[in-house]
This record gives sequence, structure tokens and C-alpha cells, in this order.
Amino acid sequence: MSRHTRIKSALRGNADPFRVQLAITPMIDVTFLLLIYFLLTTNFAVDEKHFRTALTPNDAPIPAQSLALEQDPLRIQLSVGRPPRILGPYRQPADALDLERFLSDALAVEGRTDALFASDHPILVVPDADVAWEQVVVVFDSIVRSGYTSVGFVSP
Repeated sequence: MSRHTRIKSALRGNADPFRVQLAITPMIDVTFLLLIYFLLTTNFAVDEKHFRTALTPNDAPIPAQSLALEQDPLRIQLSVGRPPRILGPYRQPADALDLERFLSDALAVEGRTDALFASDHPILVVPDADVAWEQVVVVFDSIVRSGYTSVGFVSP
């Protein structure tokens, strides 16, 4: 291609006269035909409207017990520069190791009658917004080492 031809194509807006363009119209046609094909060949079940369901009426109140937790979660509050604090009428730990001891002693194991919690009792860690993540992880590790399996976090 000569220099003169390249300049003319550049002026016309065709930087590359041999550029292959994608023909999109046949693709739209094929997509439309496939849509019609699937609509015609799909079998809609006639009896789908007869499935039994047990729905409450729209104006019926939702029973409170269906939304309630089976057990109230044990909440552990974390603050900067302070030991973990167990919310409730429990002995307060001096540090994460003491928290681990308390939770281990409160864990229900076979043969113990004085245990407070089962291993799947929900425990929520509630850190303040300015608590370092490392402190949260230390408390989480203490809870898991104590034998509890249902541990969650509440965002500050």
C-alpha cells in the first residue's frame, strides 16, 4: 500500500483499510432463533400450580418464638487496654488465658453436672471499634481452645 493511499484512508477515518469487522446481525438472528427453539421445545408442567404449601395468611402475625434463638449467646466485650469482659452474671477474667480457663471450666463434658454451656453454645465476640485485630484473634483462639464450636463476631 502506497503512502498516498494510507494518508487518504487515515483522513477518511479508516486507519487500517484491511481491518476485519464482526458482523453482529447474523449473531442476533441466531440468538433469536435459539430463543424461539427453546420456547417451542420446552415442556411446561401442567400440574405445577398444585404443589402443596403451608403458607400463613399475609396479615397473620409472625410468632415471636420462631425468630428467637434457642439459647442466648454469651457475649464477650473487648476494649482497648482492658481485659475481656463477659457480659452477664459471670466471674470476670483477668486476661485471655483466664478467659480460656473460665470457658473450659464452664464447658459441659460427660459426667459434669455443674457445667454452664454446651460446646455448641453460641459465643459472640463484641470488640470496640478501636480494638486491635490481634487482640480479637487472641480471644477467639482462647474460645476455640476451650472447646466451643459456635463463635461469631459482632461488628462495632
